Amino acid sequence: MLLRQALRNNYALRAQLPRSFEATSLRSSPAPSNQPAWPRFSSTEAPASNEDPEALLLAKVKYGIKEAMKAKDSLTSTVLRSIVSEHQYSAKQKGNQVSKVSKLITKAIKRRQDTAKQFRAAKPPREDLAEQEEKEAAVLETFLPEAK
Repeated sequence: MLLRQALRNNYALRAQLPRSFEATSLRSSPAPSNQPAWPRFSSTEAPASNEDPEALLLAKVKYGIKEAMKAKDSLTSTVLRSIVSEHQYSAKQKGNQVSKVSKLITKAIKRRQDTAKQFRAAKPPREDLAEQEEKEAAVLETFLPEAK
């Protein structure tokens, strides 16, 4: 009961103080508003629907990394991290022109399929490595956008 009364008095006193004094106070609470005090940014946050499909695909890949890490699926998380890494590398190399994520995924799939063929064509065939490359390609195919 006394605590409630003290809190009411505290809020009433703050309302009477000038704004400049309230801003310098160490224990002042932020003024209530509709917008959050700190904007929240997250790599796994889904972008707005009005953004381009490449940004949506990149967000989907980053969300896939997060889910793979939660599931302790090292294969999926490693493959998806390689895509994000390639995307960041292309952003640094080409300046403002960034490679499309869908093109990076298709190139990575083709690269892994070619590597699997090379492992099978080797003199002592390496089926274990070929199967590993095919598993990685299958993971990437799930993130490839469907052709219309």
